[in-house]
Amino acid sequence: MLSGPIPNQIGNCIKLQFMSLSKNGLNGSIPDQIGYLVALQTLLDLSYNSLTGEILSEFGKLVNLENLNLSHNNLSGSIPNSVVDMVSLLSINLSYNDLEGPLPNTKAFHSSLKYFANNKDLCGEIQGLRSCNTSSSPKNTSHKSEHTRMVIIVITSSILLLFLVFVVVGIIALYRSGHQVSVQKYQSQSNNENLFSIWNFDGRIVYEDIINATEDFNEYCIGVGWSARVFNAKLPSGQVVAVKKLSATTETMEIEDCKSFTNEIATLTEIRHRNIVKLYGYCSHERHTFLVYESMKRGSLANVLSSDKEAKELDWFKRVEVIRSVAHALCYIHHSCMPPIIHRDISSKNVLLNLELEAHVSDFCTASQRCGACVDLQSRPIMNAASQVLEKKLFKWLQGNYLSIPPLVSQVRWIGSSNKPIMLIIPGATVIFTIEDDVVSS
Repeated sequence: MLSGPIPNQIGNCIKLQFMSLSKNGLNGSIPDQIGYLVALQTLLDLSYNSLTGEILSEFGKLVNLENLNLSHNNLSGSIPNSVVDMVSLLSINLSYNDLEGPLPNTKAFHSSLKYFANNKDLCGEIQGLRSCNTSSSPKNTSHKSEHTRMVIIVITSSILLLFLVFVVVGIIALYRSGHQVSVQKYQSQSNNENLFSIWNFDGRIVYEDIINATEDFNEYCIGVGWSARVFNAKLPSGQVVAVKKLSATTETMEIEDCKSFTNEIATLTEIRHRNIVKLYGYCSHERHTFLVYESMKRGSLANVLSSDKEAKELDWFKRVEVIRSVAHALCYIHHSCMPPIIHRDISSKNVLLNLELEAHVSDFCTASQRCGACVDLQSRPIMNAASQVLEKKLFKWLQGNYLSIPPLVSQVRWIGSSNKPIMLIIPGATVIFTIEDDVVSS
């Protein structure tokens, strides 16, 4: 068991993506250097310790962090406004501390009461917390306590007489509707929570929700492939996910299809990047075989470019950002994974866009791992420098050839390999830019 204060040298772990120091004997305040851990992504867990002091404003620098747990400590003061800068935060647990003041108005703070219970005086819009507009003075508290005692005295005799009846009725009701009660409790608690958070996930119930949302995969189909169909599933919590259902189950699946299914799972569970689509989970069932992904509202780049209206919205500046996003994703799987991963099927159909037209690489069913040592994360500045040179050359070329005439609907495709060439196909002309280390040629 660890004890003593958290050392300031923790700030040197700048590449750390996951940290759990829960259930130790750590004390003292959280060091300012916690803000240097900008690579933290999956979880930061400091729960069940004896940490004191206030929650630092430096937490706002952890813009990639998705889950934060500071529960069961002795933290005091108010929640700093800087936490609204944690744009990736999905869930936060501050229960069993000595905190007070209002909860920030962000999605992560619109969750269940249990994540903020047993504090000094937190207030907010969550049911069970007092509204920040009401007073919690000792006078009001004393009055409520006296009123509660009077009510208890009046109804005590009735409770004693009816206690046995309530017990019998309760046992019968739980026996007959245990499953229904479980589902209703799940739906009630998940209204403002991410169902795929590690704190909330229940695979059996999510499976049933997906079957109901797609009407047993008979409705809401948004895409059809040679061996699978893609459905849009809106879960009871309001969260929307994309579900790729394979045409065959694992029992009747061909060897190649089974290999592609397991290959995509093995690849996407090992990598995590903002420009690579997230895999929430998968199902290998005797009735259904499917994968559950983050929903991309705009669909594939190919579909956007095939629509005159959407293609005009995707102007040249946004297309360059799409190219950069895909280049960053390829740089990540080629240089930051051990062993390196080769996608082998980069095309406009496998590049998905969200509402903000940010690109995400998808479909890793044919990906392969390449033997050899990976380049360290320090090689990223070289790639970024090359990407900047590419951007300048691409804008210069577009300005001299296309920005002087009305923009035309075009198609953008990439062919990914170890040196990351990027091909931009435009009606009437073809230009190839190749990035090799810090040299960009055209």
